[in-house]
Amino acid sequence: MTAEMKKETLRRENEELRHRLAEAEDALLAIQAGQVDAIVVDGAAGAQIFSLSGAETVYRLTVETMAEAAINVAADGTIVFCNARFSAFVATSTERLLGRDIAGFVPPEDRDAFRALLRRCCTQPVKQRIVFCGPGGVRTPVLLSGNALSQGDSVSLCLVAADLTELESAAYQIEHLRERHVRLQQEIVDREWAEETLRLADRRKSEFLATLAHELRNPLAPIRTGLDLIRALRGDAAACERPLQIMDRQLTHLVRLVDDLLDVSRISRGKIDLRKERLDLAEIVEAALEISESGIGRDDRRLSVSLPSRPLPVEGDRVRLVQIISNLLNNAAKFTDEGGRIELGLVPCGERVEIRVSDDGQGIPRERLSDLFEIFSQIDTGRGGGLGIGLTLVRSLVAMHGGTVCADSEGLGRGATFTVSLPLCADVAQQPMPREAPQADPVPRRRVLVVDDNPDVAESLHLLLTVLDAEVRVAHDGADAISVCAEWTPTHILMDLGMPGMDGYEAARRLRADHPDGAFRLVAISGWGQDEHRQKAREAGFDRHLIKPVAVAELKAILLE
Repeated sequence: MTAEMKKETLRRENEELRHRLAEAEDALLAIQAGQVDAIVVDGAAGAQIFSLSGAETVYRLTVETMAEAAINVAADGTIVFCNARFSAFVATSTERLLGRDIAGFVPPEDRDAFRALLRRCCTQPVKQRIVFCGPGGVRTPVLLSGNALSQGDSVSLCLVAADLTELESAAYQIEHLRERHVRLQQEIVDREWAEETLRLADRRKSEFLATLAHELRNPLAPIRTGLDLIRALRGDAAACERPLQIMDRQLTHLVRLVDDLLDVSRISRGKIDLRKERLDLAEIVEAALEISESGIGRDDRRLSVSLPSRPLPVEGDRVRLVQIISNLLNNAAKFTDEGGRIELGLVPCGERVEIRVSDDGQGIPRERLSDLFEIFSQIDTGRGGGLGIGLTLVRSLVAMHGGTVCADSEGLGRGATFTVSLPLCADVAQQPMPREAPQADPVPRRRVLVVDDNPDVAESLHLLLTVLDAEVRVAHDGADAISVCAEWTPTHILMDLGMPGMDGYEAARRLRADHPDGAFRLVAISGWGQDEHRQKAREAGFDRHLIKPVAVAELKAILLE
């Protein structure tokens, strides 16, 4: 082959290669433009057709069947494409979703924030929890991830939403279980606290019962001894005077123990009423000092009283205010050694007044100051006696007067100070208190019927009334009293309430029915002294209600009526 021929052959081959290259470039451009659906390839196995739509189909099937929602939206939020999962989220068919604003499928209150999220997604990837909602109140919490897709000058957003319903439900269950666990732990703590409180209350109850037995025996012992002395010294009035004083003091102490117990019971049940009036606190202090004088003066204790010159008017119950101060004085005396010092003072503090009772006695451990006013609480049960209820009464009565009480001590052996704070009245003239009419002595002769099922009580009253120059008869139940009054008209009937058979209430009603002219004074003498018993006695026709034991002064006053 000549050189010219070879040159021509190379030119033709080069031309064919250029033609094939041009065809390949055109084919690539067509494929890129989406104008080619398939390619035919000749090979050793013959001609094979490859569909270019196969990859797209796999892609579309993957997106349609994925567990997450996939949405393609324009930059303004218009839905261009979405899969079936998103359609399920918003309960709307795919055909009705295309071309709609995706912001319309979030709650109205969240739309402004959602549109801001789409704008941010145009420049950077985003990930945020949102809620998709649809017709009928369908709401689906999702974790939305978004990325921008640039196609030339246009930008679309590819959004993928993962359903958080099960995850949040599980989280809620976990939180619920955690809260339940916390509640159970708190219930365990509360139950342990309650059990400990019950154990403490049971221990205090046992200590109280033991102390009560001890405290009741203490005054009963000298009373018993005093009776034996009087019996042995019969006829020697001067020698009998000292045991009589001891018996009277111990009996007063015994009555005070019972009264304190009843007061605690009444206060705890809300059954105590205050008879409030305007009072000068200095007069209350003097009355309390009279009551507590014997206990303070014993063992050479020194008492210092500091009262301001101007009146300190308070509104309160005279008896209860005296009880408050005397309880604090008796408490100070109990824990103050022989020769010790007790101070009582009134200190004005603006619109209030403080009652301060201090001593240099045994003192109080600092750790016990917090529970000092709890019922049955005692610092030293072996010293000075008491049931551990006096300070409880003080706190309750002070609170009923709108005041507060606190205790302070530097510790054992350093003494203690109790401070009661009460509100002062406005500065107006104090109304004079009515004074009791002087009692005539001797008592005019009366006819008295004593009604009590306890023979010793009935006989002792019979003897005392006889000494008071009264004509006395005795009945031991209600029916017996009615029989006596049928043939003998008394001026006074002193009757117990809690008797077997016909009790005092029924007997009083029948006696009033049989004697409507009010020929006699009907007086209840009973160990039952609560307000409901007093009310029931009034309704039955009793004129007065006295609590056992009755002092001779009270009996004289009754016989003068």
